[in-house]
Amino acid sequence: MRNSTVVIHQQWPDHDKFLIIDSFFCGTVELRNYSDHEAWISGLYVDEYNRKHGIATVLLKEAERHARYSPIHVCVDHNAPQWLIDFYKKRGYEVHDEE
Repeated sequence: MRNSTVVIHQQWPDHDKFLIIDSFFCGTVELRNYSDHEAWISGLYVDEYNRKHGIATVLLKEAERHARYSPIHVCVDHNAPQWLIDFYKKRGYEVHDEE
């Protein structure tokens, strides 16, 4: 498995945003460091063909490298499958429903 990533960093008035992309665009994740000392992950996606190869774990580890605050919170859609919520919790993230 390759684990090369591209990181796009954007600075906004109230947060820094990192879009982390697998170099072959098999997956992405977004991290936001807010000025109120919170780090949030959202939008984790891995192409269906490339799932179960550790790409999501690589993307999350890269997000953790750029996170300024701990614990890292995760925002999931209210229709998110339970396996995805369990995936995040297993890795120690605080999971919140998207409002």
